[in-house]
Amino acid sequence: MEPSEKNTLAGTSIMPEELYEYITGVLDAARRRAYAAINFAMVEAY
Repeated sequence: MEPSEKNTLAGTSIMPEELYEYITGVLDAARRRAYAAINFAMVEAY
């Protein structure tokens, strides 16, 4: 693999910091959805 191909995601050059921020954003969004679903289930139960 060439160095130019190493930092490529779906044909777009991406820096490690940007990748970290993207992954962090995805995980944060998933965490918020999980909290909301759990909160909804608890409200329904009570």
